[in-house]
Amino acid sequence: MSDLKTYFITSKIFKQAKNGLVKIGDEKYPWSFYSKFFSKIEGIDTTSNSSYPTFNIPDYPKFLELVGEYLKTAKCFYSRDEAYFDLENNTDFEEKLFFDLMVNATPADMQNIFSYIKNRTEMIKVELPTGKQQIGTYNGFDVTQIVSKRFSNLESPYRFIPEFYDPVSRTTFTLPTVTFGIVNGVAQVGAIQNENKSQPNQASKKLDRHFRKVNKDVDTEDIIYNISPNALVSFTMFVSYLKSLGVTKITTTPFQPIRYNTQKHGKYAHAKTPEEIVQISEEVDRNQFNATNKVLYTFLRFAHHFEGSEAYFEDNTETMHLSTANITESTSDNIIFDIANIGNQRPEILQTEKVR
Repeated sequence: MSDLKTYFITSKIFKQAKNGLVKIGDEKYPWSFYSKFFSKIEGIDTTSNSSYPTFNIPDYPKFLELVGEYLKTAKCFYSRDEAYFDLENNTDFEEKLFFDLMVNATPADMQNIFSYIKNRTEMIKVELPTGKQQIGTYNGFDVTQIVSKRFSNLESPYRFIPEFYDPVSRTTFTLPTVTFGIVNGVAQVGAIQNENKSQPNQASKKLDRHFRKVNKDVDTEDIIYNISPNALVSFTMFVSYLKSLGVTKITTTPFQPIRYNTQKHGKYAHAKTPEEIVQISEEVDRNQFNATNKVLYTFLRFAHHFEGSEAYFEDNTETMHLSTANITESTSDNIIFDIANIGNQRPEILQTEKVR
C-alpha cells in the first residue's frame, strides 16, 4: 500500500476522532463510533485536553510505513470482516481496520506506537489451527476445545473455548472464552468472558457445582477467592493448550481506554436525563473494573495453585505476566490439577470440526 493512501486513511480517522465521532462506510448508513482520541505528531500536539487518549507519533513517515504493512496483513487475516461489516469498498475496509487498530491500544501502546503496530502485525501473521477438537474425558464428560478467529474490532485475534458434553443427558456446558493472540512465543490475553451466562441444563448443573471444588484451601478473604471457578477452569485449560504449542509465557494488559470511552459515550448518546448519564457512567465503570480485575486476578489465582509458575505485575506498562515453564507436580487433591491434565489423556486428535 502506498504511503499516500495510508496518509489519507490515517488523516481522515484522526480528524474524525478529534471531533468525537468516527463514521466509516456508506454515506447514508455509515458505521458510527463515538470515539475521541488525539495524536501528537513529531512533537506537535493536536489537543490541550489531556483527559483524552493521545498517540505519540515521533516519526510520521515511519508510522505510515508500519500502518501500511499492518493493513496489508490485516486485510488477509480479517478478510471475512469486509462483507460482514458491508465495507466492500476497499478504502472503507482499510479505514475500519486502521480505526480498530487504534481503538485496541493500551496507554503504554500509545506512547510506544511503533512497537505496538509491529506487535499487532506479527500477531496476525501467526496462523493458528482453528476448529473444534475433542481432547479427552473428565468425570464422564467428553471434553472439547474450540479455537477460532475473531473480528477486527475486538481486542484479540483468536478465542479459546472449552466445552464439556454429557453423553447421558446430551447437554453441553460451555466455559468462559479466553481471547488471545500469540507473538514471539508469548501469548497475550485480552479478556476472559462468560458469553453463555445462562445454561440451565443437566451438564451445567452438574459441573457448575463440581467446579466450585477448586476453591478448596483458598482463603475466603484473599482477592483471588473471588475468581469464578468456571473462569479458573477455562484459563487452566487454556494454559494446557498453550503448553501443547510450546508457549509458556503469558501476558495481559486488559484496559483499552478508547474502547472504554467509546462504550460510555455511545450509551450517553441515548440518555435522556442527567440521571441516566450518571447511571450509565457508574455501570460502565463498574463493568470495566470487574473485567480488568477478573483477568489480572485469574493470573494470580493460577500461580497460587501451580507451584513453579510465577505471576507478577509490571507497573510502567500495566502488564501482568505469567510464566508456566517451571510448573512442578503437585500432591494436592484439588481438582484443578486433574483439569490441567485433561489434554494429556489422548494425544491423538479424536475429532476435528472446522469452525468459521
